[in-house]
Amino acid sequence: MERLRAWRSWGSNFLFGLAIIAFAGQGSHAVATEFLTSKHTSISGEIIRYTLSTVTIRTDFGGMLILPKTDVETVRYPMKDGSQIEGPLQSWDDGVYIIEVDGELVAAKDGERMPNVPVVKTTAPDVETSVETRDSIVDDRPATSSQSEIGPVEVSASAKATPESASALSFVITLSKEAPAKIVLLYTTINGTATAGQDYEAVKGVLVLPAGTTSSQLETPIIDDDDVEGDETFKLFLSAAPTMATIPEREIIATITDDDG
Repeated sequence: MERLRAWRSWGSNFLFGLAIIAFAGQGSHAVATEFLTSKHTSISGEIIRYTLSTVTIRTDFGGMLILPKTDVETVRYPMKDGSQIEGPLQSWDDGVYIIEVDGELVAAKDGERMPNVPVVKTTAPDVETSVETRDSIVDDRPATSSQSEIGPVEVSASAKATPESASALSFVITLSKEAPAKIVLLYTTINGTATAGQDYEAVKGVLVLPAGTTSSQLETPIIDDDDVEGDETFKLFLSAAPTMATIPEREIIATITDDDG
């Protein structure tokens, strides 16, 4: 009987130990970020969900905190080299932090700066873009007082059929009216009958439209070859925070015309 009790006690302790290990595993993460709140408190952990109004943080202790986005004033993101990125959090998606530093948007993930995401000046007079980016960030941040007036603005895009021998295909981005405040668009190309790396160079990144902007342009490099392939198509996918602008048509078809035949 005593032996049976001992086995039961050992089994209970063993299962309890497994439960602790499992719980601790849920709270583990690659990079612990410090979040400074409007209540002058500091929270260490990682974001697991970012919505229009809230930020869900898994703390270093394994617990979950759901905070209004406006309560998170500053983040200190540690880098693998021992430095840190500090500033207001502008967006987050799948481990990618977009932080504003000295008027510029900086992207980081897993303790490293994302080299293929352009640094964009948030106060630049002209829109800055990059056709060399390969990493996309989804911006679903909540509205601020200045952004709340942007709702009626609609974003549309179009692309003229472009011959394969051209160096790039241009997408024209048009707003239904002047942007009353900064609008952040996120873009990525999607294969169709045209294949990235063979027919065109894939592009992904962040496009900032300053206040007063009515249009902009994105370019996708085209790869020329001697093959007779016929016309081919691919798409540009656009997204933005609903509080910033609406995009009725998120996928824009672009055509590369074959001029080898």
